[in-house]
Amino acid sequence: MSGLPALLLTFFGVACLCGSMPRHQRDLFRRRLSDGASARLRAAGFSLLAVALALDLWLLSPAQGAIYWCGHLTVGAVATVALLKLREGA
Repeated sequence: MSGLPALLLTFFGVACLCGSMPRHQRDLFRRRLSDGASARLRAAGFSLLAVALALDLWLLSPAQGAIYWCGHLTVGAVATVALLKLREGA
């Protein structure tokens, strides 16, 4: 259960990175965001991923934390892509 916060952080981090890309902005927001807003989303995404990595490394051993973070990153990316596909179809 201690991995749930890191999993949520990676999901929101990947979602922020996705939202910073012009192609996905049209799908999510129905318009292109300004360059400043895209940069802030990108920074937030990388920050959330870094916090998730730090959390995994802190809660687990460094080697195991890195492996768990890769797993959390994979699950977060798959969930983000799935939600984007659902939104695209709607």
